[in-house]
Amino acid sequence: MPDLRANEREFASKVYQWMASAFARGGHPFESVSGETSIKVGGKTLFLDGAIWLNRAANLAFSNFELKTPDTDVRDSELLKNAAEEARALHADYFVTWNMRDTIVWRVPHEGELFTNSLVAYDKFPPLTQIAELIPQDLKLYPLERWQNVARLAGQIESAHKQKEVCEPAPGLRTFEDENFRIRMKSQSDLLTEVEAEGKTVKWGQLIRAPDAYFTVLEKCNQQKTPLIKLEAVAPVQRGITTNDVEFFFLDDETQKHWKIEKKFLVSPVVYTPKEVPDIVIKRKNLKQALFKCDLPKKRLAGTNALRYIQNHERGKRNLTGDWYLLRDIIQEAGCVLHARHGDTFRVPLNNKGFALNDNLYHITPEKSSHVRLLCAALNSAWFTLNIELSGRLNLGDGALKLQVFEVSDILIPDLRKFSAEEKNRILAAFNKLAKRKILPYAEEIKQKDRRELDRAVFRAMGLENDDADACELAALELITERHSIAALRSKQSKARVERDTGKILAEVVEEILPDGARHFPEAFWPQGFNERKPNAFKEVNVTGKRLRLGHAMLMQQEIVDQDGQVITCPSRAEAEFLIFAAKPDSYIVRLPADKFIVEKTVASYLRYLDGLEKQFLRKFGERTLNHAEAETLTRRALETLSPFFTSG
Repeated sequence: MPDLRANEREFASKVYQWMASAFARGGHPFESVSGETSIKVGGKTLFLDGAIWLNRAANLAFSNFELKTPDTDVRDSELLKNAAEEARALHADYFVTWNMRDTIVWRVPHEGELFTNSLVAYDKFPPLTQIAELIPQDLKLYPLERWQNVARLAGQIESAHKQKEVCEPAPGLRTFEDENFRIRMKSQSDLLTEVEAEGKTVKWGQLIRAPDAYFTVLEKCNQQKTPLIKLEAVAPVQRGITTNDVEFFFLDDETQKHWKIEKKFLVSPVVYTPKEVPDIVIKRKNLKQALFKCDLPKKRLAGTNALRYIQNHERGKRNLTGDWYLLRDIIQEAGCVLHARHGDTFRVPLNNKGFALNDNLYHITPEKSSHVRLLCAALNSAWFTLNIELSGRLNLGDGALKLQVFEVSDILIPDLRKFSAEEKNRILAAFNKLAKRKILPYAEEIKQKDRRELDRAVFRAMGLENDDADACELAALELITERHSIAALRSKQSKARVERDTGKILAEVVEEILPDGARHFPEAFWPQGFNERKPNAFKEVNVTGKRLRLGHAMLMQQEIVDQDGQVITCPSRAEAEFLIFAAKPDSYIVRLPADKFIVEKTVASYLRYLDGLEKQFLRKFGERTLNHAEAETLTRRALETLSPFFTSG
């Protein structure tokens, strides 16, 4: 009989290699994979075939996995029971069963759930595939093969609607997905109808980026006749106070004490930065800034410290004329707060005291103040997090997400006014637990019990299931991880591409301009008629054997200095430059022409040569890079390779 265990180990080895390679490329929410692992639970030792980690250092596991041969069904009850037990020991929310042929990602049963009813499979974890991987051929080397590949890919996209695997996650929207593409298809007439209904341009990015979980929620809400509504319908979104001069308008404690500005001209405290709000509830003790808010003209401020503060700031600034310091009305109402930029931590703080906000924060104020806490709870759910990820734009670098007021206003949320009293109480009870602690990065946050309780309470009030909440949590995490992975990948590729491309351009241009290499100093630059073999034509000058540069000029003398600061004094600048150009590393003597006029003419000829090379390099590099600053940098590098001491001359 074949050794099945040996086959499993061989298969496991391949799986580890595949996963490690895929995670290294990025585009996944996973950090690493580990092989066979043992965990002690009480007096029992569990042996895992492997684990997938979100953060190994923090012991945050996404799942364990069980690898079997095809003889074992991936739905085998004993296999599932053991794998779920191992996942609980890892504090993971998912586990994987894989029998070389079929793979399923299972959700671990929650407390109180029936085991047989809680295993819901997820089979969509698409990797991030780059177009460069699909079209790897170099256009210059293999133009025909590249264009054939492009045509093949274009054909796949254009014929996607004919594929058997096409599904319909929402009415009028069809999806085809394979290992390389996710293609969403929607008719132009439907898109036009949406634009006409909105009366403005409509963002279609969600049709491409949104996971199936998003459309599933929309479809279920429509079927239940509980459609979602735009956030602006129940809570206007407004930017915090825009000052255009934060140094003047925002004052810390020290500045307030120094100027002793009258309290009636200060709004204190204000929320200046999201770093002051690590929790769900904004706390006064964490706020360190006050806002200068004066509604009076200068002529009515005579004798006040506020006027002294204004006049001090005006000194040397001609553009500050009239009553330039007047601000528009400031919003000081209880509501929710959304940061305009997001990293890997997501939260919508509760501003129940109505603190004023800086302009990098948005007020979300419901029509009724009694609805503030319930709205804040809903906006901290996985559904809103997912929509934030789909609505924002990636233009800040480092994977940060930015949102404008209109983008937040258009986000669809459940109509909280239609929730029952019991549903509202369940949501608020879960939210109150969450409000007692600091919010963690999202990968860690969705593993917390209070967070999951809130998500499930909100989704149940929307008429949805726990599995819908799970799917949206995971989808939001994938989008967050994806944008950070893309940013890291772009940065890495950009640096590598720039270094590779500039190195290639540098070598090609130097070869083009100097096919036979650079002319040697000083031999190639002696003036006509100079006889090197003439007795006493040279004198020997001692140098330090190290890199030289020009130093100070004193009267009729010129200093040159080496790397260690040792000074050599020369009778003229021309002689100093000759020594710099002629000196070689680890060489301690330079043969200098005895005739100073030969020295001057030789140096002048070499400098003209370098000046001509510099102009040629600048022109060629400019043509190749279309960037003057980059052309100058490459020119300097080219000249330094020709003459190690060029910059000293």
